[in-house]
Amino acid sequence: MLLGLLLQPVVAAGLAFVGFPLLNSPGTGHAADAARSIAIVVFIVALVFVLAAAWPAVLWLAKRGPVKLTHALLFGVALANVPIAIGNSARAVVFASFIGLVSAALFWIISIRGTDLARDIARPLVTGEIELE
Repeated sequence: MLLGLLLQPVVAAGLAFVGFPLLNSPGTGHAADAARSIAIVVFIVALVFVLAAAWPAVLWLAKRGPVKLTHALLFGVALANVPIAIGNSARAVVFASFIGLVSAALFWIISIRGTDLARDIARPLVTGEIELE
């Protein structure tokens, strides 16, 4: 689980570097410099959010039961948009949502898939595969 969390700032910065020029208005010069600046800021913000919000959220979800991909994606989008909440830019929300979705999906694939955290222990009871005595 730790590896998935530690990769989040790096993934977010990489996505910001690649994605920022796509959302940036055409005709503005120095796109690479701007993308690099945005990537550095995103890395710092993502590092803070991983330590302050994502790690506690993962622990909370893990205590409650299996951590499904949908849970990770919803938390990823929500946490990625917290810094944007004070602004009112649709492009910023789309950009942050993209970074949050991809980062959360990667975290789930690296840290959760195939582990006990992904298993729904109540499912056999619901489907009738296990009978209670």
